[in-house]
Amino acid sequence: MLHFRHMIVAVDVGGTKTLVASFATTRHIANEERFPTPADSSDFLSQLAQYLDRFDASNAEAICVAVPGLISPDGTVLRCGNLPWVNFPLRKLLAKKYSCPIFINNDAKLAGLAETHNLPEVPPLSLYITLSTGIGTGIIVNGRLEPALANSEGGHMVLQTPQGPQIWENFASGHAIHQHFKRNAADIHTASDWHEIADKLALGFQAIIPLLQPQVIIIGGSVGSYFDRYGHLLKEVLRHRLPAYINLPIIKQAAHPQEAVLYGCYYYAVHQRITSPAS
Repeated sequence: MLHFRHMIVAVDVGGTKTLVASFATTRHIANEERFPTPADSSDFLSQLAQYLDRFDASNAEAICVAVPGLISPDGTVLRCGNLPWVNFPLRKLLAKKYSCPIFINNDAKLAGLAETHNLPEVPPLSLYITLSTGIGTGIIVNGRLEPALANSEGGHMVLQTPQGPQIWENFASGHAIHQHFKRNAADIHTASDWHEIADKLALGFQAIIPLLQPQVIIIGGSVGSYFDRYGHLLKEVLRHRLPAYINLPIIKQAAHPQEAVLYGCYYYAVHQRITSPAS
């Protein structure tokens, strides 16, 4: 089992709330608190610092922050899907106050890392897809996040649809579902409606499966919570559309969607410290 002697602080930044948690000697959350996520980046940094101090982050082994957006290699938040942050140098600003290693990464990728390590056996390649307001993806290679794929955005694939070329999340995400059906996924119970949703989701899956050939695909996010309503339909559509020589991966629901990002922060911090102890 991977672990540190000292504490790791994990931060899950969401569009509406931010979770801060500490991991002590093992991969179990020792303490957790939350606060509303300010839209202003300066206000967010001030709020986060208050909570990090409450968690004694100055003495942490590492701090890992998960952000719902595109992150540069130096830890700058280039943009966020649900927050108006542009070129926000989060790692640089946190490093002025905290001397421990600070890691910043995308929340969907970190959730995928945690869910992959929750499997009975870590596969050579797994794909995590979060179906929420948007669509996020995380590609996990041999249980690690691959740096070369750091900014891969499966939800932004341009796919051919009956209406012409469209970005996948623009017609298959939770937001798109609400716009089309005038209801949230939780309120959709008709089989024909879920078949339509599965058909739209399949357009992305059928493009990405032959390319990556993952052994396992894990679906999380708010729409992922209703996997029992559409999972079998999605698999049927894919079996029909994919060539017979393409192996259909295991497609399953995320086991711990609410805490996956925090645990992903833990695993990522451990991996980074092992591979780059001087970082």
